[in-house]
Amino acid sequence: MTDARRILIVGCSCSGKTTFAGKLSRATGIPAADLDPLYWGPGWTPRPAETFLQSVRHAADQPNWIISGNYSAARHLLWTRATDIIWLDYDFPLVFFRAIRRTLGRCISRRELWNGNRESFRQSFLSRDSILRWVASSHGRLRADFGRAKAQADYPQLRWRHFRSPAEAERFLRQAAV
Repeated sequence: MTDARRILIVGCSCSGKTTFAGKLSRATGIPAADLDPLYWGPGWTPRPAETFLQSVRHAADQPNWIISGNYSAARHLLWTRATDIIWLDYDFPLVFFRAIRRTLGRCISRRELWNGNRESFRQSFLSRDSILRWVASSHGRLRADFGRAKAQADYPQLRWRHFRSPAEAERFLRQAAV
């Protein structure tokens, strides 16, 4: 991967986008950014739309990048600049298991994620804003949305890589490191 690359990692929540982006960054030397810290302000408050988009624009203005995330407000901005999209398209049971495992770990550790935000048991498991509820309600919709986007080819410059299992993604990472 020596050419200028702008790689977008998409998939439903808890599919491993940020982890994959970090591994790909280490394998290629291309800097990685995650959209969640750009979107969420302190107290899990969404940043104003223009502030968020300005931060995304700044990240996307770099000559090479790996960006992980799916915010619809930033789609056109990122998809017009990206050279590649890597779609982590894993089945719901795997993603939901990962969501539970990740969320439990974060609730127990109480580690800061970004901008002072931490996941709590109450917020994560008992609220309407639960990440688990979000994963359950958005998985099918996002899968259909990305499938349509890939089929319609509205962004013809994009090279799609569609991984249906973590093993496929890991094989790609091993090749990227060569």
